Amino acid sequence: MRFGGEGRRVLPLRNEARTPIGRTDRRSRAFALARSPFVVESAWRRDAARYNPTMPLSEREYDERALPELSRLVAALDALEDDALEAELASDILTIEFSDGTRYVINSHRAARQIWMAAERSAWHFDYDGSRWIATKTGEELWSVVEAVLGRKLGRPVRLNR
Repeated sequence: MRFGGEGRRVLPLRNEARTPIGRTDRRSRAFALARSPFVVESAWRRDAARYNPTMPLSEREYDERALPELSRLVAALDALEDDALEAELASDILTIEFSDGTRYVINSHRAARQIWMAAERSAWHFDYDGSRWIATKTGEELWSVVEAVLGRKLGRPVRLNR
């Protein structure tokens, strides 16, 4: 076992090339590290921009985008003036309650830097793509998903003013 930079232990890679006298060939090690899922933690941090082209939002950037989005959503829901639903935003949690007692929840999930939505026994996780919030699994946009689930619940098309 060897020690890498910053005092971290580094295990030898299986496909690491060795010279005839048993020393590691540095070029082969760099090649193996670039293609190995077992990347040393410090190397991952140093080269994160190269391996992850879409950098996650910082907490401040996330708050600047997610909280106003939830506020716009609650304002658009209040503008519907429909007695069948009531929308309330409290502590970054938007609750939509219907006259029959059903609740849909849209909330800010700061740790994951996502907006989460639960409705109709389904859940969506929305990531910010630079201009809008997109569901990670389905590719749907936040506002269109909200309009669709509200439309199914109310039995009529719903159009929210952005």
